[in-house]
Amino acid sequence: MQETLRERLQRRPQDRPREDKNSLCRAVIVRTGPGLYLARTETRAGESGHEVGRGSVWACRLRGKLRARLEREQDAVYIGEEVLVSHLVPRAGVVAGMNTSGTALIESLLPRRTTLFRLAPPPWPGTTLLKKTLAVNVDLVVAVVAAVAPPLKQGTIDRYLLLAAQAGIESAVCINKIDQVASDREHREKVQEIRSNLENRGVRVVLTSAVTGEGIPGLHALISGKTSVFTGPSGVGKTSILKSMCPDLEAKTLTISESTNKGRHSTTYSSLIDVGGGYVADLPGLRAIGFWNLEDETVKSEFADIEEIARGCQFSDCSHRGEPGCAVRAAIEAGDLSGERFAAYVKVLRDAEKSRAGQDRSSRTGRKFRPTSRRVDRMKAIEESREEDERVLGHCPDASGSGRLKIRQVEHPQ
Repeated sequence: MQETLRERLQRRPQDRPREDKNSLCRAVIVRTGPGLYLARTETRAGESGHEVGRGSVWACRLRGKLRARLEREQDAVYIGEEVLVSHLVPRAGVVAGMNTSGTALIESLLPRRTTLFRLAPPPWPGTTLLKKTLAVNVDLVVAVVAAVAPPLKQGTIDRYLLLAAQAGIESAVCINKIDQVASDREHREKVQEIRSNLENRGVRVVLTSAVTGEGIPGLHALISGKTSVFTGPSGVGKTSILKSMCPDLEAKTLTISESTNKGRHSTTYSSLIDVGGGYVADLPGLRAIGFWNLEDETVKSEFADIEEIARGCQFSDCSHRGEPGCAVRAAIEAGDLSGERFAAYVKVLRDAEKSRAGQDRSSRTGRKFRPTSRRVDRMKAIEESREEDERVLGHCPDASGSGRLKIRQVEHPQ
């Protein structure tokens, strides 16, 4: 029978669990949530070298000074964070589905070895662009994609690999749900084509199926002895793979949305999972990948095959959009370069340029747009009135004949 809060407060001081105030323990953050930190303790950092519950999990809160510093620096505590904890109070319990040994206080954060980050989607049009950290102290980023649905795209894989390259972290690709292409020749050939392209670039690729277990041992061996991150679109089966490695893992999975053919979030929080011989950070699926302060040199390094072909262009400033003597266009027409990969390359360069322009604009103004409740209500009313007033009547070819223009009737108030 669990002890109630009233019973805990009414206990005599000599009967209460003793706090270990003077000793510091090294720990790793294994789960984060709103106001929640679970840390797995390592060896004590004190002079005695005594071990305090090595491998045990403690429910932690931040020391006030540390919380204030993080708020001032607009930083936070992330999955994989190495910390020093104190004030350990032994009290067995269950927090967020995990068995805990007690409570503790996070005193400080240790220096980070690596940081995986991306550009956070703006919370509102006109707001300052922000950098969003996904995980820290990561050794390997595994980009997980599905063989069929959500649709397998070369460009999506390239963006995840570029995300890891920007952070200076090793990467690999896992194509899951491979059992779905056994009787589908078209999708099977596409999987093999993408796999060959990646392996020719030196990227490690693993084909897996959480249903049949195919490829799971190989993926397990790849992440053994490392702290890895499983990242990818929602619905590709990241959680299902983890459950194949850890049958006792309590996590829910969701199917693909029939209306959008996209995945739905089954992981809504970040956690670091012990898979036996290694740890995996299971992150919520990413609907979009934005790059924070992405340099052109990083892009050129990740798309080295395109840069090598571009050296043969007639003009040094060739934009590869129809100039005479363009070696890139010639390679695409000859089948030596995938048009999908080139499109991903162009999109990455365009997104990086927009990101840098947005950051420069934010730094010049030095102001953050914080919409008041009145502004929010006004902007919502404008959007609702536009949706209500505009009716699409039909389509017609545009002036160039290459697309279609929507014919709208807009009702103006009298």
